[in-house]
Amino acid sequence: MSQQEQSPKGSKKKLGIITIACCNLKKKAVRTSCLMGLVAVLSFTLFSGLILTTSLRGGMESMRQRLGADFMVVPDGNQAKFEGALLRGEPGTFYFGRDTTKILSDIEGIIKTTPQFFITSLSTDCCSYQVQLIGYEPKTDFVIAPWISGQLKKDLEKGELVVGSKLEHQVGDTLKFFGREYVVAGRLQETGLGFDTSVFMNFDTAENVLDDAKIKGIHYRFNKGDSISAVMVKAEEGYDVSAINNAIVDRLREAGIKADVVASRTIVTTASDHINQFIFYVKVFSVMLWVLAVVLLSVVFTFSVHERKKEIAVLRILGATKGKLLQLIFGEAALIGTGGALVGLSLAFLVLFPFSTLISLTLNLPFVLPPPQRIAFLAMLSFLLTGAAGPAASVSSAYRIVKNEIQATMREGE
Repeated sequence: MSQQEQSPKGSKKKLGIITIACCNLKKKAVRTSCLMGLVAVLSFTLFSGLILTTSLRGGMESMRQRLGADFMVVPDGNQAKFEGALLRGEPGTFYFGRDTTKILSDIEGIIKTTPQFFITSLSTDCCSYQVQLIGYEPKTDFVIAPWISGQLKKDLEKGELVVGSKLEHQVGDTLKFFGREYVVAGRLQETGLGFDTSVFMNFDTAENVLDDAKIKGIHYRFNKGDSISAVMVKAEEGYDVSAINNAIVDRLREAGIKADVVASRTIVTTASDHINQFIFYVKVFSVMLWVLAVVLLSVVFTFSVHERKKEIAVLRILGATKGKLLQLIFGEAALIGTGGALVGLSLAFLVLFPFSTLISLTLNLPFVLPPPQRIAFLAMLSFLLTGAAGPAASVSSAYRIVKNEIQATMREGE
């Protein structure tokens, strides 16, 4: 089917299916905008859901592969605080004796132990911002070092810091804690854990921070030089989880130390359960929204085609075949689907990536954005699935109207 219009110079110009479809959509601008808005919501939700589920899976895999320690030992009653700091970067302070490290290192089956020291900065003028400060021992550390490899060529010196990947400061910048400024010497690679929003320093720097905090009137409950917050434990390959866990509990009891023993596998399993549950709900919601969008679009297209019976019948009389009419109806639906899909994807890009850090903190789950090529694939998949909603919705209405004979259609329009 083609129509012709007179050009300014008197020549005739053919109008294609897409051109006619665009003209028809412009004549019903309000209805077209509403339909595109519906498709845009579907596109935004579908792409956002794919990015979120992929990022959570990436965070889960990152946590599983690089958590570093097989067991974490923390003061009694502080397991929840420790998991909050580890998984979400929630500031917390808790301490017990440094001799815990030596006690655990003597247990058969344990090959490495390293202490960590937690300090919470303040959201006042004395500090750049409130954040979890983690002191670690570079010589024995096996948890933090892998995430700095390639960025820090030497041991962290006194007065130097390493910042998490989601903090905005770069190497060479300074951060202030309790009135003293410290130099950023390195940045962690993205971990998907609370480490991404934490600041790291060696034990000497941590003692400086504590001394400055005391001067400012902030007193942490610790014994200087003899306190730590956690002991990270690495077991031999192929270790028996229960046996090592029981050995740690027994040795601490013998030493009179009250502590919680956290197995990394337990943390991973718990986080994995939460992530899988979240992903399930996202998938169900996305499918339901896609079906709902197709149903609503189908209803609107049915009413639209019904209103245009006489117009379609005239086009048939003028020589338009059923195939051309179908192309026109599908063309309009495709334009609505494509336009809405592009709008939805654009909004998703504007929301998801600039605010990815805020989103990850809100979810309280391990979160690592996929690489650019994966994002491009997910965007294309979302575009195709969403763009198909329009044509899919127009199938029944299109075939219902063109199957009638011209005479029957004209009589129905009288």
